[in-house]
Amino acid sequence: MQATKSLFTQFVGKVKKTDIVSPKWMGVLDTALEEAKAKDPRIKQAEIRGATPHPSNDDPGGARTHLSVIVKDENGKRIGTYHVHEDGTSELAQNSRGKSSSRSAEKARKAKSSETASQAEDQPKGQTGDQKGAT
Repeated sequence: MQATKSLFTQFVGKVKKTDIVSPKWMGVLDTALEEAKAKDPRIKQAEIRGATPHPSNDDPGGARTHLSVIVKDENGKRIGTYHVHEDGTSELAQNSRGKSSSRSAEKARKAKSSETASQAEDQPKGQTGDQKGAT
């Protein structure tokens, strides 16, 4: 498996970023992956699934094409698949049951919300963070 470095992350897999059919798509891909990493900092690797943009399986006759990119953590464990569109938009792909393809992303959201809840429990009742220590 060949790996190349990017400002964003490490590209892994058979398809190299330079194999993508258009320089515009390469820029769109970089931007989309930077945004994905901002949402989920576990993303360290990207595997491009084909150098040519293709229509969605959900909308095979549709006008919007996309590149599919599997994002992975530092150990190569799959986090999910992003569909990156030429207009710069991207979304986490849905599986055949209509659910997010990333169970890990859901776990990360739940962990973050439980962390916030436990921080709130640490504060004395009736006081907000601004009132703590005020007399």
